Amino acid sequence: MFFSVFLFILVALFFGYTGVWIYTIIDLVRSPFDSNTNKIIWLLVVMFMPVLGTILYWLLGTVHKIDSEETPEPDDTPEPDEFL
Repeated sequence: MFFSVFLFILVALFFGYTGVWIYTIIDLVRSPFDSNTNKIIWLLVVMFMPVLGTILYWLLGTVHKIDSEETPEPDDTPEPDEFL
């Protein structure tokens, strides 16, 4: 009985952490960073040291991300003079 509860908890923690790790990788790939070098370094750290890399990324790595408020969306609407 004790072993089955322990095994259930261990499997739940494994799948829970795997979900957090995958979410971290997706966040890394989709987020703009101040330089591509920082993005590549964080990706390598998270991939090769999954537990420590994920913790360090969420504590220290998000500082290097660029907020969407700082980067305005490009305005593709043509100027009125361009129609003539």
